[in-house]
Amino acid sequence: MEQDRNRAQLVHRAMDLLIHNSRMHHRLIERLFGDSGVHRSQRKVLMFLSESTEPHSQKEIAERFDVSPACVTRLLKSLVEDGYVLRSDDKFDLRRNSVRISEKGKKLMDDTRRTFDKVDQRVFEGFDREEIESLCARLEHMQQNLRACEAEEEAKGSALN
Repeated sequence: MEQDRNRAQLVHRAMDLLIHNSRMHHRLIERLFGDSGVHRSQRKVLMFLSESTEPHSQKEIAERFDVSPACVTRLLKSLVEDGYVLRSDDKFDLRRNSVRISEKGKKLMDDTRRTFDKVDQRVFEGFDREEIESLCARLEHMQQNLRACEAEEEAKGSALN
């Protein structure tokens, strides 16, 4: 019983640290980008588009970032208006929008990539390659567990018990 309680406390501490580190990273990145007019989620989508040679549909973007298609529509609206993204009808399927990054967006992503790289390298100061690989493997394992939980809950149609 005591062992279960200690494990539960350790798991709770680990989750708190993961969440807190994510928030600290987010806050630092936001501070470094200042009032650029492009917020974090827009930068993530731009980064994704900049790494692709082919255009993507809004549905693909929504799936990639695990958000609703409506959220992607809102996010892309200002990126299109500001000239960072180009959106057009798919020539093979008129119900589908094709989204790709513009030259202006590519330039912004070059600057963004340099900033993220600098911050991320600082975050992992003192970690050797093996430690980083081990961390990645454990985080991927956690993602698999979370996906399994989501699938179970979707199958049950209820909240976690």
